[in-house]
Amino acid sequence: STMAPDYTGAAIPNAAVTKLVYKNGHLAVNGPIASLAYVNKGAEMMK
Repeated sequence: STMAPDYTGAAIPNAAVTKLVYKNGHLAVNGPIASLAYVNKGAEMMK
């Protein structure tokens, strides 16, 4: 793997997302910090 020498491809439980937007020279957080919405939605879809 190119991620790390000891990464085996196993699932990584912490997949929190924080969306940052850069526009006109300014950086802003757009939405919740450390959201697990994508993880939770994916888990629901896998049921």
